[in-house]
Amino acid sequence: TVSNNAVLTNDGGGVFNSGTLKVADSTFGGNSAAGSGGALFNKGTATIVNSTFAGNSASFGGAITNIEGATLLLSDSTVSGNHAGVSGGGISATLESELNPSGTRLNNSIVAGNTYNPTVEGALGPDLYGFFDSASSNNLIGNLGFAKGMDHSKNLLGSIEDATPVIEAKLSVLG
Repeated sequence: TVSNNAVLTNDGGGVFNSGTLKVADSTFGGNSAAGSGGALFNKGTATIVNSTFAGNSASFGGAITNIEGATLLLSDSTVSGNHAGVSGGGISATLESELNPSGTRLNNSIVAGNTYNPTVEGALGPDLYGFFDSASSNNLIGNLGFAKGMDHSKNLLGSIEDATPVIEAKLSVLG
């Protein structure tokens, strides 16, 4: 468990990774960063499996930020109840062009019920923000927001204009 940590002037409230990080069966909760990545700021290689990100906050990527050139695999995990002061309440990924493959891949995960501040000019994406690996599959995304690369034939993607049916993840606190 990584919980209740704060970085007041920079990124990575819970973990700042610039090397190789492997996490399994863990909880990231109540972490915050003034910059990006309330729970995890990744500029290396990170593999996260069977983990939960809840109650984290940052300006960008309330739970997770994966920057350009970094690699993130999030598998069999839940990202919910996180907040971004600007964009990407759940996960903020690189803003590389659509011609460059993204290093952010999600598999068998739920990213829903996150928030952002829509009153900030240019703010986007309550759940996702940025470019994601098109090989991402079997995910439930509550609000696609400003995310590119997620294939609707491989994922359940909510809040897409004119999408049917509307996906509403009914998540609540366990216990």
